[in-house]
Amino acid sequence: YYVRNPIGSKHEPWVDDDGCTIMVKLLQMADTDEGVDPLHINYEGSKDKEKTDWGHVLEMYHNKVTGERVSMWWVDPGTEFPTNEYCSDGEELFIVDGSLFADGHEYVEWGWIRFPPGKEVITQRKGLKSGPAGAQVYRKTGHLTDSAMSMEKIQISIETEEVLDKNSNGRLESAIEDDNSKKRKVDEIDCKKPEATSKES
Repeated sequence: YYVRNPIGSKHEPWVDDDGCTIMVKLLQMADTDEGVDPLHINYEGSKDKEKTDWGHVLEMYHNKVTGERVSMWWVDPGTEFPTNEYCSDGEELFIVDGSLFADGHEYVEWGWIRFPPGKEVITQRKGLKSGPAGAQVYRKTGHLTDSAMSMEKIQISIETEEVLDKNSNGRLESAIEDDNSKKRKVDEIDCKKPEATSKES
């Protein structure tokens, strides 16, 4: 399944007795008024897969404001992983099953490959192809451009690696400081003793 819980949504995860393994990406969403309805896609059972010359593809999400696109690719064995116009906007590939070969290295199940934005990425991707058993790949593009990253609600400071959050005025502030101040306020409220009250007869 592909599950996307947008900013402001609520969910209560649960797991069956046999457990599960999930790949989670946090803090990478822009507040673009998409609403709060979660997106759940059963990509294995989907009838919307598109047949291609190299396998199949399923488009799962597209944000027209940021340019972010998320898709699932099934690439036939020993086939070159194709490029398209979205590669130059940055690309992340997560191998769900099978393997990909890049620069002489084999990236097997749960391997992760990241190409930064730029026209040179087309050259960097040459030779990227699936292994002998093919590859099922989660692909995300368009989210690594300066424009898209500037719209993310929560960002990471390059200098300090500190988590930053946008306040109501659009300014970046330390999310850690905000959390601590909120905790202090809660502690202060919790520590207050209730005022004594009397009931007149």
